[in-house]
Amino acid sequence: MIPVLSLPTWDKLMKAFRGFRRSRPWSLIEAQHIFGFRDPQSGRRYFCSVLGSAGMVTGFYVFPQEEALFQYFDQTLSPTVDVSLRQNMIAFTMGSMDELFDEEYDIYESQGYHFAKGKCFLFHVYEIGYAPFVLNEEQAEILLCGYEVLKQIISLLKEDTNFQNVLFQDGNDMKIPFFTKDRKAWNYQVETLDSYLRKQRIYSMDAIQFDKRDKPVHGTWEIGTLYMPAAIPSVHPNRYFYPKVLIVADREDNRIIAILTKEERHDSEVFIPSFFALLQNYEYLPACIMTRGQEAAELFKELDTVLDVKVLENSAPVSIIDQIWAGFLDFAHKNRSIQS
Repeated sequence: MIPVLSLPTWDKLMKAFRGFRRSRPWSLIEAQHIFGFRDPQSGRRYFCSVLGSAGMVTGFYVFPQEEALFQYFDQTLSPTVDVSLRQNMIAFTMGSMDELFDEEYDIYESQGYHFAKGKCFLFHVYEIGYAPFVLNEEQAEILLCGYEVLKQIISLLKEDTNFQNVLFQDGNDMKIPFFTKDRKAWNYQVETLDSYLRKQRIYSMDAIQFDKRDKPVHGTWEIGTLYMPAAIPSVHPNRYFYPKVLIVADREDNRIIAILTKEERHDSEVFIPSFFALLQNYEYLPACIMTRGQEAAELFKELDTVLDVKVLENSAPVSIIDQIWAGFLDFAHKNRSIQS
């Protein structure tokens, strides 16, 4: 059974985000205008974004760390999985009743939380590769804390044009307002987040023992990571995750060479050794390797020094991996339809 929030916490969330809807903060703040705060209880840093200015999704995201914030801006997204599954965040969004977990639905019904046209408030947690799950009491307090800071920003934006200039600054070195709580008041300063924070922990390739003697070299391969379209049970109770795969394709023959899978472990700890094992046993080595997306580029950025081959980022509008994968998913969908 998925644990649900206490009724007092539910009431606090509903009251706060009814206020969010009434104040329409998206009329003052766009999604790319980030602000941060330090949780008074834990001292941890969090970053926030308001959705709604584009007229599509209304919501409020709280990111638990700098890397999660930069994931939000990463446009290299899987074509088979929703953007929210590529981010770590605590989120409020407007949705429909059929998006609620059963336990949440029961709360809505018992407490009379009803909106027009079957709409409802969704309070969910997202972790990369996992299906969304219900937030706990601590995460609810963090979301509410972020909303309190948002109210301060709304007030400042209406009164202080200098603050508006601070909030709307963008660039490689993002300048954002960062709030800390002093007794009952939230005070802010401007902090800079350097782009180098967007780093991925890389498995050391120095440990790779690779023998490339007597192997012919020709052709171009493409490598990229994708999520499988169906979630499976996690080792964590009441949670599900999307298995990630590393696809290796031959661009000249338009065929998949290998699909390497991993469980709930860090990508580099599985994919790099598996990829080198594939190379060691394959009949030839590629003359060039193209990476699909920023994720694969970061994962294999040291590959050229180990293999002595060209490693390039794929700049083509559609990668061969995307084309082959789309065909595979279409076939799987049709096969399921026939069986049912």
